[in-house]
Amino acid sequence: MNNKNSFVAYTDWSDYFEDLTDAQLGQLTRALFLFASKGEEPSFTGAQRVIFRMMKNCLDRDAEKWQDTCRKRSEAGTKGAYAKAEKMKTNALANASFAKTDEANPANADFAKTDVANPADTVTDTVTDTDTVTESESETETETERLAASPPPLPGKYGRYENILLTDEEHSLLCEEFSEETAGKAIEEMSEYCASAGKTYKSYPAALRRWIRKSGSYPSSKPSPAPKEKKPSFPQSKPSYDLDEWIKKAMDFDFPES
Repeated sequence: MNNKNSFVAYTDWSDYFEDLTDAQLGQLTRALFLFASKGEEPSFTGAQRVIFRMMKNCLDRDAEKWQDTCRKRSEAGTKGAYAKAEKMKTNALANASFAKTDEANPANADFAKTDVANPADTVTDTVTDTDTVTESESETETETERLAASPPPLPGKYGRYENILLTDEEHSLLCEEFSEETAGKAIEEMSEYCASAGKTYKSYPAALRRWIRKSGSYPSSKPSPAPKEKKPSFPQSKPSYDLDEWIKKAMDFDFPES
């Protein structure tokens, strides 16, 4: 993915792991390190796929910010080095001019000639030293600086009371994992619950997933079995052994059409 040897893990990721087994969490952790070091993406399905995509987006955003910071520092260091070299060159030329007019002190002229003889060496050494410092600063960048350079996306407010905080990406993933109708219904129910109870959640995406799985108010996806057709039966009455009566009942009975 990049030439970094580290990445940032956010504490609110732990909310995503509540519904995973230990084996699934181990597979997810291994896949995260492989992606951060080699850029390899796993072929997950279900909840593992959704959680990995959210974590991957955070890593991509952090890497882009880190590379941009390194580039800006390198450009600033190079400009500063050339500016310093130009100033030294100007001073050397001024000293040389002063030495030509000051015949009383030839030592100054010799010193000025030495500086003017090879100004490129000064430029090369200065630029090299500055680049080394820039690379060292980039490698020793603290966790606080990296977090400040990659702020998370601002969440939007969902629900009737606008108290369910979700980014556009988190909302889309919920609709993809369940359905737009199910996700919308859960958001509205949780919005009303939070407004009435004064409840807040550390991670609304994780809370909504648990809400959907544990709630009993959602219709089942399995179709209910069709009612069995009742078979016609003869009218029930007291038992009779009169043959004529049975023949009359048989003739009057309305048989269903086949």
